[in-house]
Order: sequence, then C-alpha cells, then structure tokens
Amino acid sequence: MKPLLDDRDDPVPPKQNVQSAKLRIIALVVTCIALGCATRWLVSLASEHYGYSRGGIFVQAVVCGLLMLLGLWLVLHRIGVFFRMLGGLAGIIFSAALLSNGYLTDFRRLTTLMCIFFPLCAIATHWFIHCYWKAEVKNIDEIQASRREAFQFSIRHLFGLSALVGCVLAFANAVRAKELGAEWFFQWGSLSIAYESLLSAFVMSFAFLLIAISTIWATLGMANPMPRLILVVAITSCLGLLCPYVRGEDLSQFPSWIAANLLTTTLVAGALLVVRSRGTRLVRRF
Repeated sequence: MKPLLDDRDDPVPPKQNVQSAKLRIIALVVTCIALGCATRWLVSLASEHYGYSRGGIFVQAVVCGLLMLLGLWLVLHRIGVFFRMLGGLAGIIFSAALLSNGYLTDFRRLTTLMCIFFPLCAIATHWFIHCYWKAEVKNIDEIQASRREAFQFSIRHLFGLSALVGCVLAFANAVRAKELGAEWFFQWGSLSIAYESLLSAFVMSFAFLLIAISTIWATLGMANPMPRLILVVAITSCLGLLCPYVRGEDLSQFPSWIAANLLTTTLVAGALLVVRSRGTRLVRRF
C-alpha cells in the first residue's frame, strides 16, 4: 500500500529557492547601502553636538567593509567584466562621498586614492583566491563528498603570508623613519596627496585584504564557520594595531582602531553568511 505523504514534507520547489536567494541578496545590498548612509549621518550628528571626533574612524570602518564586499563580488561573481568595472566605480564614488562628508577637495583626494589601491586589492584578491589558493565558487549540491575538506590553508600559504607581513612591516618602518613634514609625494594638477596618506592607504588596504581573505575562508568553507570566525576575530584585533602604529598615533587611539576593525569584520562576515545561506561554497581545485 502506498503511504500517505504530508504536504509539509514536500521539498521546496527549485524556482522558489532561487527566488528566495535573490531576495536575500537584494536585501543585503540595500542594507549595506543604508548602513553606510546611516553611519555617516549619525557620526556627523554626534560631531556637531558632542564633538565626537573618533566617529570618523567608524565611518571609515563601515566604508572599508562595503569596499571589501564589493571587491569580493568583483572577484567571485561571473557577471561580465564591463558591469563589474561599472559596479566597482560606483562603489568607489559612493564610498568617497561618505568619507568626504561633502568637501570637494577631500572627495577628489579620496577618489584618487581609492582608484589607485582598490583595483590593486581586487587584483591581489583574485590572484590569491583563483591562482594561488586555486579556489572556485560552487553550489553545495555540486560539491562531491570526497572534496569537502579541500578548502584549507597549507604550510606554503602560511609561509607566504608571513613573508608578505614582514615585507609590509619593513616598508612601514622605513617610511616612518622619514621626517614628517609638508612634503608632497603625489601631485596631479591642483590635487596634492602627502606620502603619509599614501602610506596609510597602503597599510589599510593590506590589513583589510587579510581580513577579507581570512573571513571568506571562515564563512564559505565546508567546515563549521563559528570556530574559524573566532580565529578571524583574533587576527582582526592584531591588525587593528597596525594602522595607528604606522601613522604614529597616540596609544589612546589604539582601542578605537581595534573596535573599527572588528566592526568591519562583523559586517563582512554577516554578509558572507547570508551568501553561505544560499548554498554557495569555495572549494580548491585539484
């Protein structure tokens, strides 16, 4: 005799799954844009009434998180190159507008810095994920059971990462040894950018590149993401000391930078967990 089946046990139709996944991604994009605007408005309001000068660090943290997500989208999505470049340019303009707070000179300077370092970070992320790490995006249904443990770091990756960190620290110490002053390192018409700003942008790009790589490893692997995210939080706290050290800031600024890095990591990890909920994973090719 054929058993009776409850309608509630029927699997969700594939078309409904796809529609639900698209709605989650759309909601994620809208939330990220609204979060950036809300953070900028709240910090401006606090600065006007209470003189909250450190709030700019947290605006910077949210913007860096948005740029990191944009960079990962550029690297991992399979949409055409033209649309990805257009999306990257729109993200740079939006981010520069949030950080500049309406000042045209700051907007031009920030846009120039982002146009220099953001493509370099995207290229570095692409090389690391696809060429060095040999990882590719797959749906969980496409991944064979025998390949579930393939997405992990090796000793070669750790040695390469340690060497890269050492080179960055050596470069930072060499630049810090120079006498600070009004010397301009980059000149473009009426736009002047001090070498300290270039150094800060470089160090922050490096720090957030490491955060992006470690967070995507934690969230989009086949293993349980929560234990890995604890390790990512520890890495983020250490990287939070790098930027104020290079900038020669007072020790009282260090907790703000650590908190800002943790905010960036939380934003990126939360967004990637939404992507994970769609069944998206990264696995290494053999």
